[in-house]
Amino acid sequence: MKNEDDYLILDEQFERLMGSELFVHYVGMFSPPRPDITRCILLSQKKCVCDAQSQKELFMVRIAEWNGVMWSIVSVRAEYTDVIEEVADNCDVKIIKGIPVMIDDGDIRWMFPVGNGRIFTFV
Repeated sequence: MKNEDDYLILDEQFERLMGSELFVHYVGMFSPPRPDITRCILLSQKKCVCDAQSQKELFMVRIAEWNGVMWSIVSVRAEYTDVIEEVADNCDVKIIKGIPVMIDDGDIRWMFPVGNGRIFTFV
């Protein structure tokens, strides 16, 4: 049986953002530490917002707990996906289309609670 700690808490603002067709989202494990993913996020942010008047219009990062693991959720305007892909490649981070899953004994046990065609996973 799952308990409440197994679920990502979604508020209205987060749900609207995840559903917006203006943004693409990248989910990556934050803790336990993944220095390559953290570096990728920081460099992506720097590249995407260096000329922006409002960072929030282009690039947003949330940290969320799901199944006892801290996850970073990066939301970036769809026109900046090429920037994210280039930075990820330079940081040796792979981008997989689709949501994160947790596997136990070779079986998928948990799927990230938010999913649509604009969500990718950093690995």
